[in-house]
Amino acid sequence: MINKLLLEGLHRNLEYASGAKANLDGRLCFDVMRSELASSQRSSYDKGCAKLLTCEGGWTAAVAAERGYEVDPSCSLCGGPLDPPWHRLVECPCVEDKRRSTIPADVLSILRDAPTGEQKRAAITGLFQHPADDAARPLELPSGHVISLDWLTPQVYQQLDDLPSC
Repeated sequence: MINKLLLEGLHRNLEYASGAKANLDGRLCFDVMRSELASSQRSSYDKGCAKLLTCEGGWTAAVAAERGYEVDPSCSLCGGPLDPPWHRLVECPCVEDKRRSTIPADVLSILRDAPTGEQKRAAITGLFQHPADDAARPLELPSGHVISLDWLTPQVYQQLDDLPSC
């Protein structure tokens, strides 16, 4: 039980760190991506592509140019002036057939109708702000009332010592 709680706490901290990197006040939600990676309906190739996109590893020419590489940032498929990931996902006419067969029509209409930055991030990486960040916080104890967990500290240290090392 303690191992599970420690692992969940570690994941939560990583979600907060990812949220800070994405300029959010809260944490990013990896739940959808985690369930897709655990799905037996996805091939190894699909799972690898999902990991690549989640980590923003799918560079288009515009991304490479933005990060300092000397490449032509225009779209190699349609010849458009820029080729950011959003162009490939929503705008490029050369992948329209594949787009329509992959993305549900209602989602595609949302993406084409002035999406928010949050919707763009979710579409490109599969990540979005964790819904629990908007939930009500638990009640706080009145001033002066403290629940001590000092008795638990030796057990936590023992559990940490018992974890396998890399």
